[in-house]
Amino acid sequence: MSIINAYYSGFTNYMSGDYSISQWKTDDIENLPDSLKPEGKGKSKISFSVKGYKVELLKGVLFQLQGTWSVGKNGMIGFDLKSAMPVEPTGADGRIAYLSSGLIKGIGNKQAIAIEEKFGPDIFKILKSNPELLLSIPGIGVEKLKKIKSSYQKTAFVKELHELIGNEEISLQMAYRIYQTLGDRALERVKSNPYILVTKANISFPIADAVAQKLNFSSTAKERIESVAEYVFSHYRVEGHLFLPQDFFFQELLKYLNTGTRKVTYEQTAEQVQKLCRAGSFVVESNNRIYPELYAKMEKETARKLCEMNHSPIQYDKQKYSDAVNKFLRSVNISLSVQQDRAIRFALVKRAMIITGGPGTGKTTVLKGIIQSYRNANPQKHIFVLAPTGKAARRAAEATGEAAVTVDKMLYSLDNDEADEIKDAFQNGLVICDEMSMVDALKIWRLTSYFTANSHFVMVGDADQLSSVGPGDVLRQLIMSRCIMTIRLDTVYRQGEDSAICTNAHKINNGDAALIYNKEFSFVEAATDEQAESLMENIFLNMVKLHGYENVAMLTPRRKNSLIGAESMNKSIKKRLGIRSDKVVHANGQDFNVGDRIMETQNNDKANNGDVGTITGIIPYKEDDKLLYKIEILFDGNSEKVTYSQGDMATVTLGYSVTIHKSQGSEYAYVIIPIMESNKGMLKRNLLYTGVTRAKKGVVLVGQKDMVTYAVNSVDSGRRNTMLAEFLYRYEMEKRTQGEDEK
Repeated sequence: MSIINAYYSGFTNYMSGDYSISQWKTDDIENLPDSLKPEGKGKSKISFSVKGYKVELLKGVLFQLQGTWSVGKNGMIGFDLKSAMPVEPTGADGRIAYLSSGLIKGIGNKQAIAIEEKFGPDIFKILKSNPELLLSIPGIGVEKLKKIKSSYQKTAFVKELHELIGNEEISLQMAYRIYQTLGDRALERVKSNPYILVTKANISFPIADAVAQKLNFSSTAKERIESVAEYVFSHYRVEGHLFLPQDFFFQELLKYLNTGTRKVTYEQTAEQVQKLCRAGSFVVESNNRIYPELYAKMEKETARKLCEMNHSPIQYDKQKYSDAVNKFLRSVNISLSVQQDRAIRFALVKRAMIITGGPGTGKTTVLKGIIQSYRNANPQKHIFVLAPTGKAARRAAEATGEAAVTVDKMLYSLDNDEADEIKDAFQNGLVICDEMSMVDALKIWRLTSYFTANSHFVMVGDADQLSSVGPGDVLRQLIMSRCIMTIRLDTVYRQGEDSAICTNAHKINNGDAALIYNKEFSFVEAATDEQAESLMENIFLNMVKLHGYENVAMLTPRRKNSLIGAESMNKSIKKRLGIRSDKVVHANGQDFNVGDRIMETQNNDKANNGDVGTITGIIPYKEDDKLLYKIEILFDGNSEKVTYSQGDMATVTLGYSVTIHKSQGSEYAYVIIPIMESNKGMLKRNLLYTGVTRAKKGVVLVGQKDMVTYAVNSVDSGRRNTMLAEFLYRYEMEKRTQGEDEK
């Protein structure tokens, strides 16, 4: 990592949002690498390009730049920026340039001159300790002073944070994010308790701990133990765990606590953890399982609510409900299997119930039957159909003919203080949630928090698919508890040569690697990742020509760190397509052009997590003399475009290829899946099963057949740490005991 003092030359080659490539100059020759020092007498300056995010392009201000040097093929010198700190000048002209540069918002050139004349070299002390003195300068009132203070505090915070943490450890983007999270008193708060960098700003524990050591915090401080505990849990939450076994938890804590010269004993750590437990931060459950308090609360309250619903029987007219089902059967003129018939009839009279089954087992028919039969019997009540993602909700709506929304949108409506009418309908109607395997512990907790003992909830999903991206293993835990009535649909209606997808999905799920290969389900051999990449590109682009982007998906086991991962495939396909436009938006580490396929990765008011669409326009405009862009996107399945700001694009990625995890809840006509040895660690039965079951008309596997066999035979043993089933069983036993005592 190199450090150099330099000035912005005033010329910018490229700018998109927070990213820029600009020209700089320096006479700080001593700090240049020998290979870059100018040759010849009288040469005391060099020019170079700076590439980076949130670069302050301010003329006349000296910056200390930190980053790495590079020399392009054309001999041009480049600097990949990690951070840029303004250097406070010592001369009068430098101070005026600094104050009027725009670095401190609210001070123009005339005011900068007036400030210099009145305060001279003391101005930076005044800005730091007594900024109210600036009110004596003409043109600076209370509101403008607020802007000046906030702007200077932000710059000062970033500078002091770098001094505290060290330039090597923190990027400029990270520093700004910390300031944005902690507010104007950010530095004061960090000095008071540096561990809030972990608990509030999502900074790694080792970085926060290094700051604390500089500030002489005790190695056994409560804040230290609490933050490392949160840091450890944040790691394992990503893997789906809600609790950690006590011995393992302490092992992980001590691994981070005992680095360098700071040593803590097991006993000292245990003492602080006990205090945190007494304070309610953590909960110790049976068999020494340690939960963050919120996670334990989530699982317990979910279990308690479902148990209460179980013990509040629905009062109904048997003949009326039987007639309602028979009316549905007459309207569709089909014969149901015994399990389908049971599923529909029990779903009408059980407060909480699960219907599970693989592809082709008739879940859609059952869903239609439940909805129509319920409406026949209860025409005055509301039916709410939910799904975890926008795509899954659209699929549910298309399949059932009933309006469907995402779980998040439903929760947003229920969270509204003025939503009493919706809450009443939700609590007293029928709620159906499809694709339940994708619902995590937080979502089921929030959803069930709006139920009463008299609510009615039907859960539908395939328990053999991948677990939710978020923590918990909700569907499998509820089934495992044996406390919620579960009906498994096991008769396959689509099978044989005409439905190789369905047949192979069931073979995979049953551990049978002797798959059927034909036009519908094909295999293309690839010996290397490079060969697989080329084949996948060709297959994808040929299929897109025939069927359109919205009908073809490339699903990968990995997102990154793989030539055949989603990130790499997105870049290579975009390059192959040659998509370019005059206007480019740089966000989230990617360039976006008109014509790009993109995917939204979070829920917002314009799209849902997992929605895929096409950029149809990039519209430039100016704000505060800064060139910005609006991005027009047409999402698949929508007739109207939506407009994104550059900030909105932070949650958008290229969408030619997605991970199998991300594809859950989606359905495509055709899917392409790489099955290569390089991804061996990811190749599990449920991963392949989930990928294959996304397709309706065709599957192409690209790779090595022995890896298909390996995937089919590899059962994911990564059991998630959750006690939902145990809590539910515990409450069920309490209810039964209570009922016996009351007899």
